[in-house]
Order: sequence, then structure tokens, then C-alpha cells
Amino acid sequence: MPTNCPTQDCAAPVSEPKGYADSLIAAIALSRGLTVVTRDTDDFPGVPTLNPFL
Repeated sequence: MPTNCPTQDCAAPVSEPKGYADSLIAAIALSRGLTVVTRDTDDFPGVPTLNPFL
């Protein structure tokens, strides 16, 4: 999925995801109103997350 300005603008409020891929996932989730489903919820501060392993 190519990045675009709206997605890149959403990356700013995310406080330091652990890597480039995580920041792209966070920006896409925020720009589209999605929840990130992951075991590593601490990697996505400021982003709605769901840990299916709990």
C-alpha cells in the first residue's frame, strides 16, 4: 500500500513506535479508524490495539 499525505500526517501523534514498519502500521490504522491486532500492544502507544492472546 503506497503511503500518502493523510497517512503520513497521522504518524505524528504516535509516540515513538519501535520501528519503521510499526509506525506505518500505526499511521494506517489511525488514518482509517482501525484497531491494530497484535501481541505487542506496547509497541503502539496512542493507537487502539487488541491483544487476541489474552
